[in-house]
Amino acid sequence: MLPILHIHAGDCAAGFAREIDLEGEVLGWRDSAAVGPCSRERGRHVFLRMAFWQTDLAEIQRAEELPTDCERVLWFGPDPWEQLQLVELLAYMSDGPCSIVPLSRAVTELTPSELQAAFAARRNAESLRFFAAALWFDFCDNDPAGIALRLRRAANDQRLPHLGAAIRRVLQDRNEHRTEREIENLVRSGVYELPALLEALRARELPAHGAWYGDVVVGRLRDACTMRMQAANDMLSAASSPP
Repeated sequence: MLPILHIHAGDCAAGFAREIDLEGEVLGWRDSAAVGPCSRERGRHVFLRMAFWQTDLAEIQRAEELPTDCERVLWFGPDPWEQLQLVELLAYMSDGPCSIVPLSRAVTELTPSELQAAFAARRNAESLRFFAAALWFDFCDNDPAGIALRLRRAANDQRLPHLGAAIRRVLQDRNEHRTEREIENLVRSGVYELPALLEALRARELPAHGAWYGDVVVGRLRDACTMRMQAANDMLSAASSPP
């Protein structure tokens, strides 16, 4: 039998998974194109992600570099952050065994017995790689017709039950700036501290999604909103001041 590499959404989930008695190595996948820029051109994509997170090039993980001499087991839950991780991994992993674990919620919300049962129920995902690559290209190109076509084709695939809702939610931010607008409304109403902002935003999302964008992104959007509001107030003050 091949060795197993369990790939989880982030270091927190990976740390949690390491406490469970499952055979194999565990890897946390940190980045997600659910936030920030992306590109179908891989070299440009890596530099876009590096600039977005203001980090070193070495910190950006690459699906192409995952080992091929093992079964890559993909543990990604229903929220947009994790579903976009799943799409990119499937699109760019090299040929070789890979499988998807069915998850109704985040790994950290499951009991050890639920995790073991989910692992036993994993499904082969090799046949999804071409589909994922096509969806990834359409997503990077912001091609609404292409994305809609892919999601229709995936609608009845039991391996991808959360994909449609997740992609549509990300596109609301890309095309309508939904999260940015919600943060601005909350800040204007007096909600400023990150814990309170995240809690208020969580209440506005699907239960399975939660505050999927994370505190770093929310903090950036809040700070940008505050700067815009301050600049507008300064302009008003200058306009109303006597010559």
